Amino acid sequence: LLGHTFLEKHFNVLTVCETCEEPMSLVEPGQYCQTCDYVSHKSCLSHLKTPCVTCSETIDECDTKTEKVLHFGNPLNCVTKSHTGLPLIFELCLKSIESTGMITEGIYRKSSAKSKVSRLISNINDDLENLDWEAYDVHAICSALKTFLNELPDPLLTFDLYDKCIIAARISDRAEKLRAVQAILQLLPLINYHCIERLVFHMAQVCQLGEHNKMSSQSLAIIFAPVLLRSPEDLPLIELAKVVPLQTLFIQVIIEEHLKKFRDTIDDMEQLDRDRRNTIRKIKQITQDDSKSDSGIFDQALQEDPTAALRWRQLNTQLADIESQKFSLTVELARLDLRESSTEDSSSHDSMDAMI
Repeated sequence: LLGHTFLEKHFNVLTVCETCEEPMSLVEPGQYCQTCDYVSHKSCLSHLKTPCVTCSETIDECDTKTEKVLHFGNPLNCVTKSHTGLPLIFELCLKSIESTGMITEGIYRKSSAKSKVSRLISNINDDLENLDWEAYDVHAICSALKTFLNELPDPLLTFDLYDKCIIAARISDRAEKLRAVQAILQLLPLINYHCIERLVFHMAQVCQLGEHNKMSSQSLAIIFAPVLLRSPEDLPLIELAKVVPLQTLFIQVIIEEHLKKFRDTIDDMEQLDRDRRNTIRKIKQITQDDSKSDSGIFDQALQEDPTAALRWRQLNTQLADIESQKFSLTVELARLDLRESSTEDSSSHDSMDAMI
């Protein structure tokens, strides 16, 4: 947000929100910029107008002063149209891959010709919004996406959280490790969190089609760990060899948790489909003939048999309920959230504070 790097923070002394000039809560956490010490309510971030000391202009001002916005090598806020939106290049790359390349064998693992990737990156910087994505193979688009993520000055899993991520990856108990990982994700700046959430949902879909594309959660974690969870300093090869497995494990935990939610939701939808078919079959057994309801004969038969009429109404109510549940799951599938309930968040944060 305008160059700020916000972290969630509890305030133990009276502090004023610099956006609305109202006191900060001593109970609920607020937002704190670790670069310029700007303090704000989380709800006030949508009205934020003051840039961080590291960013002298808003994105709109930047757009009016330059003919071409470079989408690679800039902070997330400089390639995002709004404080809640995703970087345009990020979203368009994912949509293109999801529409044409999800069953491509070796997606993200295989590379495209360097010349093709360079041409794609150049064309993205020239005119991203009018780019013809179909002119490029899926491996080139995957490479462009990884390049975008790798060239962020601060990775999606920020440098400030790097040590916490490594500590969490060392935890041997699976449940405790997951709680620690979820607590760390809550510390991310909002835009980073939304990008991670979108990317991991995408990777869960890739894993779901692993029979075709030959990609697993582990293989994706190996590829994306150095991109998403970079060390804030250059490590000697000996030290790097020690942390790479931990970086990979951290990313793999996130992917597998999201994949589990994805598959559970798919299973629930399939069960609802079976329930729907069974309910329709039972309704047809009562009606005997679908055409009767059109002629009015069926309505008359129901009046003569109250038991059948009651059963018919119950089944139709059940069918409507199934359709409603399926719609809810469809919505849930589109926005699977990595966050736990507020109670679990609180305990997760306490757990991380105790460990670090």
